[in-house]
Amino acid sequence: MNLLGKANGSIEETAAPIVPRAPEVITQSEETIDQKLARAEKHVAFRKGILRLIAAHLEPGEDVVLYGDGDKQTVHLTKHACKQILGWAGITVQLDSTIQEKKYEGVDGPYIDFEAWATWLTPDGRYYRAMGNRSSYDDFFAKRTRYVCPHEDCRALTEFGKGCPKHGRVTPVKEAYYLPISEVDLPSIKQAAITNLWNHIVEDAGLKPSKRELEAIGFRFDAVKERVSFSSAQAPLSASSAASKGAAKTPAAKPADAAPSPRPKPTEKTELPIGKGIVSEAYKNTTRPKNGKGGGKPYVKVVQNGHFLFCYHDKEVETRDGAKNILDLIANSVGQFCDFIVDSKQRGDEQINYINGARRIGVHSWNDDGTPIIPQRQPGDDGYQADDEDIPF
Repeated sequence: MNLLGKANGSIEETAAPIVPRAPEVITQSEETIDQKLARAEKHVAFRKGILRLIAAHLEPGEDVVLYGDGDKQTVHLTKHACKQILGWAGITVQLDSTIQEKKYEGVDGPYIDFEAWATWLTPDGRYYRAMGNRSSYDDFFAKRTRYVCPHEDCRALTEFGKGCPKHGRVTPVKEAYYLPISEVDLPSIKQAAITNLWNHIVEDAGLKPSKRELEAIGFRFDAVKERVSFSSAQAPLSASSAASKGAAKTPAAKPADAAPSPRPKPTEKTELPIGKGIVSEAYKNTTRPKNGKGGGKPYVKVVQNGHFLFCYHDKEVETRDGAKNILDLIANSVGQFCDFIVDSKQRGDEQINYINGARRIGVHSWNDDGTPIIPQRQPGDDGYQADDEDIPF
């Protein structure tokens, strides 16, 4: 299959549409316990074989990117690597013909979230939907830092050796800000959305390895060239680089005589809804004991629309892909659109927002009665195009 991501928002494909095959005659419900265990053992052995193929055939310097810092580093694969792994597993992929563009209002102004969707088919005839997204509000593409005057009534940009135009020599403070959409490299973001889609398919198929698994079979992480650290601001290179690698990179330094970007005039920010929007950060942690008692209860802290939200419901929920832990779904939703059911309580001068449910977490969505929404596709369709019923936001 030859699938080429196009920067103009379309996806050119030369493969025939996916037509689901009839599943095996024996269903899982009819299997005996011994048959189920034998099938599970075959799956484990198959996955180990895939890991050996990855170690033997993927190039550390070309196919793998490490995200994060220290022990929390995760493996991100290029589109080329994902297609190899899925090919070894006999999985067929058909991308939707267009990249969807969703416009939202963010803390620092409007932004666009690009969604790439695909249908993937297993060798035994089961088919699933997957989505990858990136937004113009993404830290790697749009977040920058600058030094400004420390006076709250000024906050003008400072220049080395000159200080503040109004207050002269001052000790500047470092400030993070987001580029407007007109200055963001949108073609690179679209390509990154496609690369994320391929990674999600590999992950949903249970074939995406962890760093620990690859280390155990001798994968050479010392040869990995692409490393993205969350402890420092980084941004991608040109669109052509992002298209070939599908990963964020640090930009080249500006010339010393380059004029600093003008500071945008402050505008009154609209208070964004609590619980509905792109998740910018999500951390999984455990509670601390009080007076030597309790503690150790897992929870997730979420940053969304500039609000802090907390979820303490450590339980399994039904999704279109089977039962999944709600905390894990939320912790892995960074950069994705979520619509949480939030209960806000006032504690002194502070408002605490608790997540007690969800209508949507990334690609997963639920009806009002809690049943998962499963996008449908009819056999023989010439490609599947998601519509408003499949993606309600």
